[in-house]
Amino acid sequence: MDDTHANQINPSIRGLTENEVKKRIEKGLTNQTDISTDKTTKEIILSNTLTYFNLIFLIITVLLILVGSFRNLTFLPIIIGNTLIGIIQELRAKKTLEKMNFLNAPHADVVRDGVLQQIHSEDW
Repeated sequence: MDDTHANQINPSIRGLTENEVKKRIEKGLTNQTDISTDKTTKEIILSNTLTYFNLIFLIITVLLILVGSFRNLTFLPIIIGNTLIGIIQELRAKKTLEKMNFLNAPHADVVRDGVLQQIHSEDW
């Protein structure tokens, strides 16, 4: 925030004092939110592996192996490749979103002891 905005503050507006901020933080009255929808790597792998589609093909694979019809298992590499591609794409997307969240950290303009300041919104 530039100095021109600091001069435009109404003198009757003092905002919170540093002591008030500290007391609110001690009471747990902060702006921290947990809106994370991130999946862990384990959850990503499981959600791409344990699907109804893969279950059907697992059953077909087991039945074909039991009857000894190995020539009919040519679909198996395609199913494995499809699952791996899904996992890799989702892991890359997760990594990109983590970078974007870091760069897009929210901030707030606050008045502290009569002075306009810019802080990270989670810092109070």
